[in-house]
Amino acid sequence: MAHNEDLDYFSLCSTLNSTPELMSFKLYSLTKRGQAYHMPMEIQSNFLAK
Repeated sequence: MAHNEDLDYFSLCSTLNSTPELMSFKLYSLTKRGQAYHMPMEIQSNFLAK
């Protein structure tokens, strides 16, 4: 799935049946643990309230 060069961030989230906000939160969590990832979008603190 991730090997498809035409798959962008939002398409990947859709394929995984996840919201882009939740995926960004998970990436943020990984960066805090020392992983190096580019954040494709900024996290909003109230995204779970929607």
